[in-house]
Amino acid sequence: MLTPDIHSKRVALEKLLDEYSSLERQLVISIREYSLSQSGLWLKVPNLALEAQGRGGYSDSYNRAFSSGYWSIDSSIKGGVYTIYVDLSNGELISPFLLEKKGKERLAWDERVLEITSNIDEINAESIITDLTTQAKSKYESWQKPKEIEEWRKERKKEIPKIFRNK
Repeated sequence: MLTPDIHSKRVALEKLLDEYSSLERQLVISIREYSLSQSGLWLKVPNLALEAQGRGGYSDSYNRAFSSGYWSIDSSIKGGVYTIYVDLSNGELISPFLLEKKGKERLAWDERVLEITSNIDEINAESIITDLTTQAKSKYESWQKPKEIEEWRKERKKEIPKIFRNK
């Protein structure tokens, strides 16, 4: 049998755990809403990623952005695999494992969303756009062939999903 002191500490602990769980849920909702609130900005990322691609190297994240319309979140990597993408058409935080699903069925798991809280700038579309714009304006490396890259870029532009064109 628990002593009165232990019992009161147990009750206090259970109350804090309930409050913590509620705060976690509120945090997940806020993070999702933050990303969604930037939907107009996310639409610009695929074109900018294409313009930045090939200047100093190549990025799988940039390729994914302009070819598929998803932005990968580096801090979501678990076991070498991304667990969260931003759907660039609307700002939703989705699971790369559920891309074939529709609506809420494809949302990133709450536990994964919580794991990116210390790296929230990874879903700051304005900052991402600034970085991509800077890189897109950078010069090619001496070993690169600008004409070939520009021709490649012109062809890739045709493949960008229609929703992202002219944004």
